Amino acid sequence: MKITSKRLVSAALAINLLMPGLALAEDGSSGGGHDLPGNRVATTSPTRTPEAEPSESPRPEGMANTPRIGLGELCSKIGDLGSAVNSETTSRFNQLNNNFNQRGTNVASQFDNATKKITAARATADAQRQQDFTKLEAKATTTEQKQAVATFEAAVLQAVKTRRTAVDAADATFRAGVLAAISQRQTQLTAAANAYKAAVAAAIAAARASCAAGTRADVVRQNLQTALKTARTNLQTAQKNADKVHPNLDPLKAAHRAAIEKADTDFKTAVSAAVTALKAALGSATPSPTVTPGA
Repeated sequence: MKITSKRLVSAALAINLLMPGLALAEDGSSGGGHDLPGNRVATTSPTRTPEAEPSESPRPEGMANTPRIGLGELCSKIGDLGSAVNSETTSRFNQLNNNFNQRGTNVASQFDNATKKITAARATADAQRQQDFTKLEAKATTTEQKQAVATFEAAVLQAVKTRRTAVDAADATFRAGVLAAISQRQTQLTAAANAYKAAVAAAIAAARASCAAGTRADVVRQNLQTALKTARTNLQTAQKNADKVHPNLDPLKAAHRAAIEKADTDFKTAVSAAVTALKAALGSATPSPTVTPGA
């Protein structure tokens, strides 16, 4: 049981909904890795995060495709035009929401898979630790030695429990922060999409009202085209602005890394004190037992 602590490789997952090509920083510390979405348990090299998929907001080029209607028929068929445009816009926005939901599910799945790997690693370490305890107990022959071994085992188990509690808390905080960033990104894109949808509906309504008021068809068409173009431009601008503003996850990563490093340091300190006390009871010639927390 070598005294090693599984260090968290603070690389984050491929955050599907944050921005195109987002890849979080990696920590190349050796000596083990703590699994997070996008990471594997590492030993001597940092883990690369998968490439993030680009965020998808509704593409204005493919929206509000108005049917070709002759100038003379524009006002007589404005109702059909509005229905066609609204139907297409609604369909595309439903697809956008489905994409958001699917990507949110993917992120949650990555976190869940990481948790399963951590749980499995801990179970393996627990089984190995118990085997080592059994071997150590066999070396204790006197009452004093047996008591020293029992005290050592209790101290080690407490150190493992304390570290895992700290690690789990750090992971939970990190996960909540990442999901909050994803939610903020979705909110920005959804707001832009809703604004576009409302602008298209307003343009159709204005064209219908102009037709009812007897405005010339060419004027109605020009005004409608201008309004739809403005709506598309505003959506494109909002989308580009959302892509430019990258959420700053550095504080989250730094806090996560610091919490894991503190948990490792506290674990090593506690185990070192337990080993020192055990050697004093069993004799300085006794080989030092080694301990790992197991993720």
